[in-house]
Amino acid sequence: MSAFVRNILLMISLATSFAACDATLAAETEASGCCAAPQDRQFHADTAGGFFSKLFDASDYPARWYCGSWTLETGWLHVISDLAIFGAYFTIPLVLLYFLRQRPDLPFPKIIWLFAAFILACGFGHLVEAGIFWWPIYRFSGVIKAVTAIVSWITVLVLIRMLPDVLNLPSLAILGQQLRIANKRLDSALEAGNIGVWEWDVDSDRFAADERAQQMHGITAADRITTLVSFIDSLHEDDREELRDAICRCLSDITNCSINYRLYDAQGSIRYIQAHGKIVLGENGKPKKLVGVCIDQTELTEYHNEVEKLSLVASGTRHSVVITDQYGAIEWVNNAFIKLTGYTSEEVMGRKPGEFLQGPETNQGTVEIIRKALRADRQVSAELLNYAKDGRPYWIALEIEPVFDDENRLRHYIATQVDITEQVRRTDELIEAMESAETANHAKSQFLANMSHEIRTPLNGIIGFTDLLMYEAYSSPEEKQEFLQTVRSSGLHLLTLINGILDLAKIESGQMSVERSPCSPQEILDEVVSIFRPKVNEKGLKFACRWDSKVPKQVVTNGPQLKQLLLNVVGNAVKFTNEGQVEIVARLRECPVGSQLTIDVIDTGIGIPDDKLDEIFHPFSQADSSVTRRFGGTGLGLAISKNLAEMLGGSIEVKSVEGEGSVFTVIVDAGVMPEEKHPATRLGDETAPCVLKDSNLPNLNGVRILAVDDGDANRRFMSVVLDHAGAEVWTAENGKEAVRFAATQTPEVILLDMQMPVMDGYTAASLIRLQGFEGPIIAVTAHAMQGDREKCLESGCSEYLSKPLGRDELLHTVAFAVHDYRLQLAEQNRNV
Repeated sequence: MSAFVRNILLMISLATSFAACDATLAAETEASGCCAAPQDRQFHADTAGGFFSKLFDASDYPARWYCGSWTLETGWLHVISDLAIFGAYFTIPLVLLYFLRQRPDLPFPKIIWLFAAFILACGFGHLVEAGIFWWPIYRFSGVIKAVTAIVSWITVLVLIRMLPDVLNLPSLAILGQQLRIANKRLDSALEAGNIGVWEWDVDSDRFAADERAQQMHGITAADRITTLVSFIDSLHEDDREELRDAICRCLSDITNCSINYRLYDAQGSIRYIQAHGKIVLGENGKPKKLVGVCIDQTELTEYHNEVEKLSLVASGTRHSVVITDQYGAIEWVNNAFIKLTGYTSEEVMGRKPGEFLQGPETNQGTVEIIRKALRADRQVSAELLNYAKDGRPYWIALEIEPVFDDENRLRHYIATQVDITEQVRRTDELIEAMESAETANHAKSQFLANMSHEIRTPLNGIIGFTDLLMYEAYSSPEEKQEFLQTVRSSGLHLLTLINGILDLAKIESGQMSVERSPCSPQEILDEVVSIFRPKVNEKGLKFACRWDSKVPKQVVTNGPQLKQLLLNVVGNAVKFTNEGQVEIVARLRECPVGSQLTIDVIDTGIGIPDDKLDEIFHPFSQADSSVTRRFGGTGLGLAISKNLAEMLGGSIEVKSVEGEGSVFTVIVDAGVMPEEKHPATRLGDETAPCVLKDSNLPNLNGVRILAVDDGDANRRFMSVVLDHAGAEVWTAENGKEAVRFAATQTPEVILLDMQMPVMDGYTAASLIRLQGFEGPIIAVTAHAMQGDREKCLESGCSEYLSKPLGRDELLHTVAFAVHDYRLQLAEQNRNV
């Protein structure tokens, strides 16, 4: 670089000498011949305006051809030489400026610019000198020479000022040697660090990498990796987009970039590369190149991954990890240990875990097993109850592993503790649930046995006395009436059993709803007393009912459910009392909001053992199996009663002494206290038994009825009952026959079974309504669960009857339906 500058300075000196020589020769030529001034000529000065206005005026001077004794050869020699010098002086600056543009890193570029200007000015001077042979513009020639002189001296002054800096520049040889040493040192460092170098030209999209970078990426000449796109496509598919984004950010933000990416080697293994890039800007300030290095981080990454895994296992695991020395003193614990035990690492360092973690319930047998294994330098596993800092017990699955050095000397113990408190709790719950399931299964088996007995008993009465009626030809009318009464009683008893099971199923499935309305508690008690009066009289018991408060006219509750509740409780008292009395005591108690109705049922029966008081309210349970054998029953009554009491906003309680009797207390919400009250009364032995009112059966003369049921016995029963009431009855076996009959005949009422083959009652009711039938359709079904009534009404039925049917219930339902329908028709006719 220094030699180049010295050559430039030498050229500038020579050019200055040439310019001075040219000026001397020109002066000598002009001084000879005809251009010499006469002796008597007077010189005068031009004004600035006059000078520049005549800058290209050639009238004041003769052409050089006519000034002196020029020969043709001499004149053209000057002209051609001046033109050749101009051509050279014009070309040299262009070459210098092109070189400066291609090498913007050259030092002192201003000198080159000044040198180019100086040479160009000299060239224009020679061009003008050649033109003066024909066009004597001496004024313009003087201006060119003045400009040349100014540029020359500026160049001289700049050279003098910059000469110390130029002399301080090292020689090319020294620079070359230093560069070779630096390159060798850099190459050694890159090789030692296994660092590759790459470069990407932004404008041409040319990508190049050195040999180490190519080896690192597995690039060969056959791969034709010459662009950035082809290079990125050779990397791991999951990292390509991230690398593109990083390079785009680097170019847009003019910042360096660092990124990690992966690639597959020839064996198909993943290698991890770290790359760093730096932007090189062009003259326009825009990114020109991206130069960087790449480092193979595969071994380091795999090592870090392994360390991270171990760190996660030791520190981040949710299981407690403890490291002790060979004597059992704690050296390190992880965060899970701190979280589990509540102790900080400072509190446990140097202590043995058993000193502060074990407690009163810790199994010492297990502790001794652990100690024996550790004394023998063996691995040990155990489940142990430990205690946290706050005294909270917790169960752990403990694993202790001894760690030995290369000389097989014990160095550490590593203990992992898995919190299994929840598993132990669930195991205990599972055991308890299994025991409960076994108990429930036993209770259910006992219930099934009881239920079999309870069902077979009324069935025996029904089947046995039916056989007597069919085959005993000599029975008197009184005996036949007694047989029929027994059959009816047995059927009602069987229906009670089925209703109890259905009620419990409704309660447990949440299908039994409570609708509260005003009702008379006195009437409910009267009905209950009336129902059990015959049984009480039969057993010779005293039966009393009294109020301990003023008698409310009405309470707000669900009357039928309250009645069922009392029937169950009072029925139990009557069933388990063989001597003494059964007494019902009722009272109304005002509460801050509303009131409560409390009814005590007191008996002198067999009583209940203390350990069985809770079990009697469980389904299928009685005090013991002997009770079932002696008194019968399904064990559902009190369970249903407890649920009913809770649904009515209250509860049921019991106090009992075995062998002396029991007191069941029923409490229900009675709503807002009514203002009117009756005086207290006492219902005792003097109370007359309740008399059933014998209502007149309705007359169905002329009513046309279609009875539809797939059961022959059911159709026969409905036909006989309705026919005896005066109705005209048709029958059908399925819904399809009912639809066809309703379309061709004119029944007033349709009794429709809902569960039939061919076509069920729901479909038939809908089709019959579509045909225009407007009369009553009464659903007759054995489906008696919650929602069955609503389903029947939605299909087109207007009334609902559940099986088994009673004569009075059937006749009254049909009569009311016909009555309402005829009233509607009459009202419609009046409106018309």
